[in-house]
Amino acid sequence: MRAIGAWVWLFGLIGFGVGGLAAWLGKRLSDGDGRTDSRGLWCVPLISAALFGATVLRVQALVQLCPWLTLWFLLLVVTVTDIRSMRVPNLCTYAGAGCLLLATGCCHLHSWVGALTGAGTAAVVMVGLHVLSRGQLGMGDVKLFVSVGTVLGPVGAMAALFFASVSGAVTGLALRWMGLQRRMEPMPFVPHIAVGSVIVAFFGPALADWYVVHWLPR
Repeated sequence: MRAIGAWVWLFGLIGFGVGGLAAWLGKRLSDGDGRTDSRGLWCVPLISAALFGATVLRVQALVQLCPWLTLWFLLLVVTVTDIRSMRVPNLCTYAGAGCLLLATGCCHLHSWVGALTGAGTAAVVMVGLHVLSRGQLGMGDVKLFVSVGTVLGPVGAMAALFFASVSGAVTGLALRWMGLQRRMEPMPFVPHIAVGSVIVAFFGPALADWYVVHWLPR
């Protein structure tokens, strides 16, 4: 237990530093759109530290940390850019998808087939939603979700999309109720993709067991 605790603290500290880098990079990528303030960026290192430390308890082998930590870094950077400028940079989505495909396959988180199936499923479903929403779901969100599907797999990606949609709907209703957002006003969706991904990553098996026990017919 002491050894596990030491690894958690170590990767928590690493995550704090990586979170600072993610905040800086996200700010740099979105500064060109006229946003120069740094409000809220202080929480990115704290969130990153929590994710990195908790992920140590999630994996079965330390080598499997690589795809998970890469995904958290990608989501943190793009969350910052999406909140600040409503943009998901292609540099992040393309580089992230390539790195995560390699990391997922090489680190044996899934098989190569599983990683490609997850990415493909995420792409097809999100492109369909992009068309059905008439562009309200941006292509940046579509491309980012390919990376999520690569790591979570096809079933996990669909579960993450469900929780992201619930998170987005609840947040949108709350903001409208408080008068902070107008009807049909665009809202960043990447933070909700991140929320859905975190829920599936850490609570997916427990939620699946609960669903089987309480909802599937016997």
